[in-house]
Amino acid sequence: MGKPPEDPSSEDAAFQAIVSLASVRERSSAEARKRLKQKGYADRAIEGALERAQCLRIIDDERFAEAFARSKLASGWGMAGIMRDLGQQGIECDSTTWWYEDLLAQYPEEYERACAFLAHHPPRAKNLQASAFRKLVAHGYESFCAYQAARDYAASVQRRADADAEMAEKVLGETVRFDGDS
Repeated sequence: MGKPPEDPSSEDAAFQAIVSLASVRERSSAEARKRLKQKGYADRAIEGALERAQCLRIIDDERFAEAFARSKLASGWGMAGIMRDLGQQGIECDSTTWWYEDLLAQYPEEYERACAFLAHHPPRAKNLQASAFRKLVAHGYESFCAYQAARDYAASVQRRADADAEMAEKVLGETVRFDGDS
């Protein structure tokens, strides 16, 4: 991951590395810590640089969490998966977090988002309902919501297939009778 730092104990060099990381995209403090450790900085330099970056709001876990959640919601992810991934980043948030309600107000309900996700990313397996369920759970939807959306999605696909078959039968039936009359 690049060349090792000239002075791994330098807090200033670690801080500059954080500034470089944060200039690319939002970073959590856990991610910045991990990246600095991988580059070879000493723990003391990392902690001092992180504290400085947090005081200057270069690294801000709440801002990171909001940006992360906003991005994932826009990509069709479910809130359970978003919260799980944030937890893995060392950021604990729930429905009492300041931006949570505001963010959800901007997006349709979880069930509606799950259905829209399936419409844009249809499953391709034989067992449509099971495949849709797995796809939704993998994208962070709660299992109850994923089950409902997958069940309804599979039923709507079946209804469309039945209607198409009925229409084809009518068309072919009329065609056959028309050919028989001539």
